Order: sequence, then C-alpha cells, then structure tokens
Amino acid sequence: MIHIVFDLPNTTVWNDWVEECARRTEELKAQGAKDPYSVVIDDLYKRDSVRKSVFFALTGPFKGKCAFCEVWLESHFPDIEHYRPKKGVTDENDNVVEIQDDDGSTRKHPGYYWLAYDWKNLLPSCNKCNRPTAEGKMGKRNRFPIAGTRATKPSDPLKAEGPQILHPVFDRPENHFTVNFEEDGDDSLLIPTTDDGRMTLKVLGLNKRSDLREHRASAVLKFQALWALLARPKDREEAHRKLKNLCDGAGPGTLAVRILYDQIIDSIPVRPWSRDC
Repeated sequence: MIHIVFDLPNTTVWNDWVEECARRTEELKAQGAKDPYSVVIDDLYKRDSVRKSVFFALTGPFKGKCAFCEVWLESHFPDIEHYRPKKGVTDENDNVVEIQDDDGSTRKHPGYYWLAYDWKNLLPSCNKCNRPTAEGKMGKRNRFPIAGTRATKPSDPLKAEGPQILHPVFDRPENHFTVNFEEDGDDSLLIPTTDDGRMTLKVLGLNKRSDLREHRASAVLKFQALWALLARPKDREEAHRKLKNLCDGAGPGTLAVRILYDQIIDSIPVRPWSRDC
C-alpha cells in the first residue's frame, strides 16, 4: 500500500456517475431509515466505464495496481472494494461486529450502506485482498477494525471511529512502516511503526504473501542499481527518470522503495528530486 494522489477526474463519464451516485445514496438512506438490513445495493458503485477509465486504468491514480497490496490488477481478477463494508462488518479477526441499541439489545452491524456509492469509500482491489483465501485469514473483505466509536447510521460521525486500516488516499502508509535495509536485514519485510500500521499489516497479510515480499525485494534491487548510476554522468539523466517513475508507483513494491528513498535523502544535503507522492 502506498499513498495515492487522487485528482478528481473532470470527464463526462466520471461527473455523470458521481451525480447518479449522490442521487442513489439518498435512496439508500431512505431505505435504511425503514430497515437497514433490507437496503438494495446494485452494481452502480462498480460501473464498468468508471472502473476502466479511473480505478483500473494504468494512467489512473492507482496506476493499474491494487490499492491494498500493489499487485497488477489485470492479472489478479480485480474488483471494487468498499473501504467501509457496504453490508455485514467484521473485526480484525473476521468475527461479526455487533452493535448495542438503546434498550440494551444487540444486533449485527448492518454495514455502511449509505457509503456504498461514495467514491471516497471505493478502492480497486485484487482477488486476494477482496475475497477469502486458503492462506489463512488475510485480506480486507468485510473486516473493518476501529479504535473509537462505531458509526451505525448516516448521521453518525465517521471521524469518531478511528479506523485502524490505513486508507491509501487519505493516509500516508509510508509514515506507518519502515524496512531494515542493512546487510543483515530483510528488505522484503515491512516493519510497522504505528498501531494502525500493525493492524493494516495483520489484516492485509502484507508480510505473509510471498509474492508481495518478492515484489518489494525486486523493487529495492532496481532502485539501488539505478541510484548507483546517478554517479555516472552519461547515465544520470536516464537513471533519474527511471528512479522517479519507480518512486511514483510505476510497479509493485513501491512502498519499500519510497521508504528507502526517504532514508537516503535524510542523510544527504541535496535531494535529486522532490518526492511529492
């Protein structure tokens, strides 16, 4: 997971979709006011034209990668995942979340149905992050652990929840992890430096999946080789271009690369370029 700069598209496809989502959200709220367990959510949130032009596009904000683990979407049966689950909610251990009513009775959380069509709650996901796997309880799915007070209806403040899974658009994952790049270290492993980082690591299984570790190790090797070329005048311009693309998220494993870059530039007086991603 890396920080994503999401510049809102100004296209007819996007604007028409957002407008329809807003209208349909009001309908969901009206349904939920009567019975939050009977709301009807269709596939509007993953309209094909919007998926292809924004969420899955190589030229889009996510650069064709899973928002959670950074693998290429094209080869991993992609879908649109809800950051806050649209229906049933589970905790970090995949146990059903229950809420308590004023009379003291408990019931299952109905899900954040009023956010089903909100673009801020939608993220492109690979099949391993979005669906149950045989590799243990890894992946986002309906898990949404919080540190605060759970929102159960549209009028409840979302900020009070204190989500413990990082959001790639509204959080900076690079500030929640480090990597040991020393000779005796393992540069394929992410080391959480915050509670939210630890929870994100646990839920998404970012260190358990061998493919993700291989991607990070490979990206770090590419970065180190290109960085060495900066010392050679004839290769400097091309190396600079490729390094910047690598840090901008041109392939899997970018999180480790950004952490390495930040560690290096903290030790030198002049940055070769400004990383604003």
